[in-house]
Amino acid sequence: RIEGLPKAAVNHLTFSKDGRRLAAVLGQGQGLRIYAREWNWAEVARDAHYKNASYGAAFAPDGRLATTDYDGLVRLYASDLVGDLRPSIEVSMYPRPEGIAFNPDGSKLAVGTYDPTAGAGLVRLLDGQTSAELPNSNLSIPGGDLPVVAWSRDGRTLFAAGDRKSTR
Repeated sequence: RIEGLPKAAVNHLTFSKDGRRLAAVLGQGQGLRIYAREWNWAEVARDAHYKNASYGAAFAPDGRLATTDYDGLVRLYASDLVGDLRPSIEVSMYPRPEGIAFNPDGSKLAVGTYDPTAGAGLVRLLDGQTSAELPNSNLSIPGGDLPVVAWSRDGRTLFAAGDRKSTR
């Protein structure tokens, strides 16, 4: 049991690939918390500089962490996740990013979202090191959002899931 969280929803949890870190992203602009197994799951790092709710977090195999935030940012953190964190890279992204996943070797990052202007779910692919958008890599599905993204174990297939948006 982890105690001491702010009074905000925990929107997503993810473990590092080695199982030593647990990242929690929170609602109401409360940001990111990192917990460490070797410290009996005590908090070892945080970034409380989010302005909005966060719904996605993913670890790369080398320990880097990427998060999404409804303030329109994808944040990429170095693997030294201790103390008061600041992202090493921030990328502004419209529309609001939700789900996020590194491919198995950490070279690509998929971000799932919903674009209300197009009425479509979008998946954007970013470079896993720089977070630069990869050319010709946006995937779109009309009529729904895509807040869940995941890669196959071999990294050759990208999956996205969501729900259809109401037309009311």
